[in-house]
Amino acid sequence: MQGEDAARKEAREHDDRRGTDADRVHLGIDIGPIAGAGKEIGYRAPAQDGVVLDGGDSLLGEALWRDKGHLFCGSGYQMRGKDREVHLSEGAYRCNERVRNEKIEEMIAEMTAAVLYGKEDLRLERVAAPQAGPGELIVRVGAALTCGTDLKVYRRGYHAMMLKPPMPFGHELAGVVAEVGAGVTAFREGDRVVALNSAPCDACFFCRHGQQNLCEDLLFNNGAYAEFIRIPTRIVEKNTLLVPDGVRLEYAALTEPLACVVRGLEESGARAGDTMVVIGAGPIGLMFMHVAELAGLKVIAVVKREDQIGTARLFGAGCVVQVGGVEDVVAATRALTPEERGADVVIEAVASPLTWEWAVGMVRKGGTVNFFGGPPSGTKVQLDTNRLHYGDITLKASFHHTPASCRTAFGLVTSGRFKCAEYITGRAGLDEVPDLFARMMSRSGGSREIKTAVFPGGVPR
Repeated sequence: MQGEDAARKEAREHDDRRGTDADRVHLGIDIGPIAGAGKEIGYRAPAQDGVVLDGGDSLLGEALWRDKGHLFCGSGYQMRGKDREVHLSEGAYRCNERVRNEKIEEMIAEMTAAVLYGKEDLRLERVAAPQAGPGELIVRVGAALTCGTDLKVYRRGYHAMMLKPPMPFGHELAGVVAEVGAGVTAFREGDRVVALNSAPCDACFFCRHGQQNLCEDLLFNNGAYAEFIRIPTRIVEKNTLLVPDGVRLEYAALTEPLACVVRGLEESGARAGDTMVVIGAGPIGLMFMHVAELAGLKVIAVVKREDQIGTARLFGAGCVVQVGGVEDVVAATRALTPEERGADVVIEAVASPLTWEWAVGMVRKGGTVNFFGGPPSGTKVQLDTNRLHYGDITLKASFHHTPASCRTAFGLVTSGRFKCAEYITGRAGLDEVPDLFARMMSRSGGSREIKTAVFPGGVPR
């Protein structure tokens, strides 16, 4: 229905109180055109096509509009799901009879998601599709990214703070709002968003002292490797951001890890012109190199493999030390700093006792070491206390992010300054996630394997 006809229809007895905008679709199944329809249905009913999808059984009506009494009539569009089809008409009208279709109920009640059951036990399952409560959002995941933390959790089978099996898996994502809970005013269906994986309470001791990353009630959210994800109220209010047009969703999903790195750099007190050593050329190490370069620092990278040398240079390292190519890694690294005094800041991004010791040996007197890599609980390390004391060396560790660092990171992504395209080196569908993590355990494939974007809706061509 178009123009005045649509407006008159909206104003009739069964008004759905949505004005003249077309009704929106919330179904987690494939909706596509049949012969003669000519247009596809996306995240909402196609008002631009002049079609209002008006009807369905009472259950499906609730799925479409979250109110009751709508009934489907006619044909013209089809919904596909497990060899079932329901046809909708272009000449839409409202029926008054109520029916119940158990096949449709099954189709709209479930989604596919990756669930971690324990050490290296990741399974794709059909699970209940989420629904939005007051203040919440349901986001159709457009892109989710692999992460070193996810790999660590996959290897260990749990995360002490965030995850206990069985659990939904993945936490770096961006997507499109599919449902808006009661009371939400900042977002609407169809908005492109990046929803961060946590939000602080802003009421505890640590939040009041400007350490929101250490919040005593830090709310985490996981389940990015799925068709849909529920975004809790607190994250909706404090850590969900609108993605500008023209910014790809897989790029926007980089906001979370980049926010951790931004905060780590800020906490290290680095300034433009300083010399920084980054130990490790994994995804986080490379991110530190690039952010440091953008901040005007001189970057020295310490890498393990020869094939990581070029990647480290791509992301901002002016000098690179390959561990196997020198006799003394610490001495070789210090030799590249001004007057061989050591670096102003050293970032440890490997998470091993040996590299923690290297970091202390590479920093100058009065410098700062940030132990960004987190070894397993109970890990011990030996450090030269004489050097620490008389060298006036600051030792720090950085964990997680804050709403402020998330917005700084988001700005780097949306401004185009960060090399998003170079950073995302693989693409996969949701059905590939278990095999993808199994392959990541071997670390085979070279330095160009940095991050893989997972597309639950299918890999874009």
